[in-house]
Amino acid sequence: VAMASSERALATPSWRAVSRAVAARAMWYALDAPCAWSLGAEDARAARWDEDEATTSRMVDEDDLDDDGALLRLREARATTLTHVRGSFDAHLVDVRDWLARFGAPRSVARAGLGHAAYGSELFPCAVASFGAHRSMFRAVCGRASERLMFLYATCSQRKFYRWALTRAGAFDRETAAVNFYTGETTRALSGFEIASLALIHAADILSVQTPGRAVTTATAFAMCLVASAAATFREET
Repeated sequence: VAMASSERALATPSWRAVSRAVAARAMWYALDAPCAWSLGAEDARAARWDEDEATTSRMVDEDDLDDDGALLRLREARATTLTHVRGSFDAHLVDVRDWLARFGAPRSVARAGLGHAAYGSELFPCAVASFGAHRSMFRAVCGRASERLMFLYATCSQRKFYRWALTRAGAFDRETAAVNFYTGETTRALSGFEIASLALIHAADILSVQTPGRAVTTATAFAMCLVASAAATFREET
């Protein structure tokens, strides 16, 4: 998929951009002040949740797409050389995808996992892709269902999602009040498939940064609870 000449290139973020993102998140944690001010005007508009954007309500596995498409584009742009918690950003993306495969996640979810942090996230303020410039490119290489999960992962407050998940047992219900930490928007319009998919990606992300060989931690136990609830939700959806 060729990049349009007007499209900004994927790139590792500048220290100024990361510093601004970190400051925005500190204000979000302390004051519940949304983080959109840390983005450019185009990206701040694109970070909003579009009520007209179709939700993904089933397991969509587009066989004609390259499962490694997102990672290949990031590698081509040398945007995977960032340092992550336990190694390179590249290794982290692959490890998250591998965890999702172990969970038996649908291909569309595993494909999203391979690019899950391309736009950054609440807990990873190092976006290498732009909401305004790159969503159409990722839709083309990953499929709409996978890219939507990447976008939701990047904009949903992980902290608030985790707190909500801790109050649930068994399958997730439809009362998820997902919060956009960039805009402060709240929605209950996510499908069961999307809630379960996000839970799996979060679980894989948590497990990928645990130290191998260590005793089971609270984080590991929480991740496995997310996996169990996601599996129960998928069963209900099908």
